[in-house]
Amino acid sequence: TGAAARHAARTFGEMCDREGKLAGEWGVFYHSYNSPALVYEVQSAIAKVLFRFGAEYGTLPRLLRGPFEALPDAAAVLRAFPLWPDRDHSVNFKRVGICCSTSLFSKDPEATPAQVFLSGYAASRVSTDTLTNLLSDCGVEHTKLRSLVQQIMQLGKKHGLPQATGRGHTGHLSQIFIHRNCIDKYAYASLPYGVPDRSRQPLSSHLACAGPIVGQARVIANPSAFMRASAVRIYTASADEAFHNSRGAFQEELCRVLEPMLGDQPSRERAARGIYSGILPRWWQDPQG
Repeated sequence: TGAAARHAARTFGEMCDREGKLAGEWGVFYHSYNSPALVYEVQSAIAKVLFRFGAEYGTLPRLLRGPFEALPDAAAVLRAFPLWPDRDHSVNFKRVGICCSTSLFSKDPEATPAQVFLSGYAASRVSTDTLTNLLSDCGVEHTKLRSLVQQIMQLGKKHGLPQATGRGHTGHLSQIFIHRNCIDKYAYASLPYGVPDRSRQPLSSHLACAGPIVGQARVIANPSAFMRASAVRIYTASADEAFHNSRGAFQEELCRVLEPMLGDQPSRERAARGIYSGILPRWWQDPQG
């Protein structure tokens, strides 16, 4: 009720309008989350500086390229899935995959996006240790890690990010558009716990049918695809209206806070190497060079 309900209604209206405009060439997925928000935001800022990712529009759920060497796409995950007794709770899945709904409003057996928007959804908690490890992998010196994490947390508090302030509505929702030519490469229809749903496979056909569009999907968030606007486009909304409205400014300041690891050419190259498991991609060029 009140201001939160009005903000949610506006947000859903914008998402429905966007879906209507892009539905011809793109399939849409909805990823509800809460505790990973700060990590997602930092990954987005790093990707913006190093790879020109559109962080002002949405968050990047995975950045480190290493886990995708063995599990680059949906086919690889489906082959490995029977070996994981804990299904999509397996650390192997979590490193590469995210849980999504295929509709904003159709009932989801675990988390209908429109119903969990205010609080978000998470099967497990992501702590600041994950952020510390991310920054370390990107080349931040051990002696500077604690200070940098504290600066990022303070910036989050300044802009009202609930995961930093401990107050407000903690939910976030990413509207992820995947080009229809890429849907089956990076996503598969699923039941709870990531169990493949053969009745809706191939997922691209289900998403192109007359409807109703319903059910879960598991999306392999390979940054090689998610950072290419020709393959994936991401738009993120936050349930906390203050942070939602401040997010653009937050991202700009976050890039400045990350100056120690991104502020000069050697630092940017070191970060890019860390993201790509120590081997700099041949195609990479310093965006500020």
